[in-house]
Amino acid sequence: MRRRPLRRALAPRSLALMTAAFATLNVVAWVALFDFGRAPLTTFDWPKEVASHTVLREAVRTLTVPLHSSARFQETHRFLANPELPLSPQLVALGALDVGTYFMANTALLAVVGTVGCALLAAQMHLGALGTAALMLLLGWNGHVVAHLAVGHSMWTGAFFVPWVLWSLFGLLAACAPVRSTRALRTWAPRLAVSLALAMAQGAFHMTSWLLGTVVLTALVRPRAAGPLFASIFGFAALSANRIVPAVVAFAEMRRPANPGFKNAEILLAAITERRPHSTPNVDGVCWWELDAYLGTTGLVVVATLALVGYLRGSKLDRALLPAALFFGVFAMGELWSPVANLPIPFANAERGPSRFFLVPLVLACVAAVREGDRLLRATRFPRAATAVACALLAQVGVDLARHAWLWRIPQADEPTWAFEAARAITRHDPEYVRALALGWSISAVAWGLLAARAWPRRRAAR
Repeated sequence: MRRRPLRRALAPRSLALMTAAFATLNVVAWVALFDFGRAPLTTFDWPKEVASHTVLREAVRTLTVPLHSSARFQETHRFLANPELPLSPQLVALGALDVGTYFMANTALLAVVGTVGCALLAAQMHLGALGTAALMLLLGWNGHVVAHLAVGHSMWTGAFFVPWVLWSLFGLLAACAPVRSTRALRTWAPRLAVSLALAMAQGAFHMTSWLLGTVVLTALVRPRAAGPLFASIFGFAALSANRIVPAVVAFAEMRRPANPGFKNAEILLAAITERRPHSTPNVDGVCWWELDAYLGTTGLVVVATLALVGYLRGSKLDRALLPAALFFGVFAMGELWSPVANLPIPFANAERGPSRFFLVPLVLACVAAVREGDRLLRATRFPRAATAVACALLAQVGVDLARHAWLWRIPQADEPTWAFEAARAITRHDPEYVRALALGWSISAVAWGLLAARAWPRRRAAR
């Protein structure tokens, strides 16, 4: 049989070369969006991010622990209690880099991590070259991710760990079908917990909450996988206790009104298909970057059609995740989330922008569409014509996403949007907060230590 390299599953070497090419492209593109380190970072939320990272930079350079800050972040002076503050290993680079350069380098680095995660997901789904390229493009450059990062939501780098979460989740579900294997609990549950914890370490508190909701809803419709899924949530809670416990103490009684989501289907359609700049007027008080979910008209038609075909065909993985897609898709609309936000559920009130929920159905639909498109490309009786059409569609979607990203590059000529007060570390008497930090970091240290100890014998045996 004649080989069909654009349609068959990629060999490991081909996948590695493709991953390296996309990773390089991602680095160049994100560095360009930051104007090669020259972006002033004075608009939208960037001043706040610069202020908080200035405190972190001084802490790294002086080897001190900034327990409190002179400025209030998320309405508290308890600096390390803010779950949106990134506390990940790459922060040590602040010892050598200025804050602006660090933002650029960190985003580019994590984009590479996201590309590797997409490669693992593509290999798991046995995608061909076109399917792999589409997956990397749609998950890394959709409008939701680009718009949020462009306006200074630096914690949205957590989106680059979403492919890792899906890879772990799909692996766990596969290990539980038709009979639950020990690999579900011994291998895939720890991988899922670590993927979630690494996203949380970037300050992606909101995104991690949605992913946890996805895991819970999946467990409800896949009872055979419920044990390993809930074990992964427990593992995540232990690994991320250093972020969760202080946040519970600092924000337990905070109550803030929730903003509306997408006003109607017309606004949602515009958010997916129209390239609108950061200067677009607010919609019912909601900034456009909170709504942007751009795929382009071609992207929407292709993703919606293929995802629908996949769901109707009865793909087990897609149907397992359908409740999560529906849940977050529904609550992204209008005022539906406001009553939920007022319930006595931990951190429910922290989700003030329900339009952000749409990332979950957006990503799940893209993954389902890529999988179904790859299947149809393999099964077609007209391979050359189908491959030509697929290449043309992928090129059009790529051009649309590139034009959207260029439109959202970090503004150069705009006047500063707002001035956030200069921040520095200060000392306060706050025993409750210090105890919470000590407890949270102790639990996390033990959890990471146990995880490392469990992994070490395997590595040694493998050698």
